[in-house]
Amino acid sequence: MKRYMNGFHARRYAGKLCLLLALGTAAGCNDFLVAENPGAIEEKDLNSPAYVGLLANAPVFALQAAFDDVAWWNGQMTDEITNRGNVNPFIEEGQIDRRELYSDMSYINAFLYAPLQRARFSGEDVARRLTEVLGDSASRSLHIARAHAYAGYSYVFLSEMMCVTPIDKGPPKSSDEMFADALTHFDQAITIATAARQHALNLTPPAPNAVLAADSIINLPRVGSARAALNRNQMAEASGFASQVPADFEFWAYYSANATGEYYHVCN
Repeated sequence: MKRYMNGFHARRYAGKLCLLLALGTAAGCNDFLVAENPGAIEEKDLNSPAYVGLLANAPVFALQAAFDDVAWWNGQMTDEITNRGNVNPFIEEGQIDRRELYSDMSYINAFLYAPLQRARFSGEDVARRLTEVLGDSASRSLHIARAHAYAGYSYVFLSEMMCVTPIDKGPPKSSDEMFADALTHFDQAITIATAARQHALNLTPPAPNAVLAADSIINLPRVGSARAALNRNQMAEASGFASQVPADFEFWAYYSANATGEYYHVCN
């Protein structure tokens, strides 16, 4: 009898324990999918002076990460690059090369359209945020000028690659409208970088490195403006922008073969 009672009590205790565990599990059902990322920055905290450098680098990284696909898919679509090998694991590349296009194809969105839209949004969002964060100095910030320049190039590439492009869930814009938006961003970049250049010259002593950086940012959107104007068949305007750019001007976009992209360089 004692042995039976001990077994009975043990079973009853186990039953209580299982019930408590079940109740505890049920209580946690509301938040068991919640996870905290200690490395993430909350969106509301981005508008902080502490993150100016981080924000400034975002458009650079985003466009450089997208630019290699712009070159690749342009080459595929114009037959400058062919990828028809039987061992090619990327099936849609061969289909695109043969002009076999279907509504359910995913490559163009995944590797071209979506990265360019991220780059476009990053440039515009960073320009807006830094304008708020930097206050009075925003009108001469090379960070903001660069963000506008990169946003402008995102508009140009989207315009050249897509027939129409919706912006932030708005109605699709024609290529001509997109090129016009690119010109607006380039104009802002030139204006702000020119102010930054003058400020660097007015310092005592002047800051020659800042002047050179400003010159680079000024010429970058001038090239973009010439390209956008040329695409709009505005030959005189395109020539006017291009004629202001030194013949030896270079601006580098860096490519990383690393899949996670942490080796993308930041342009100065």
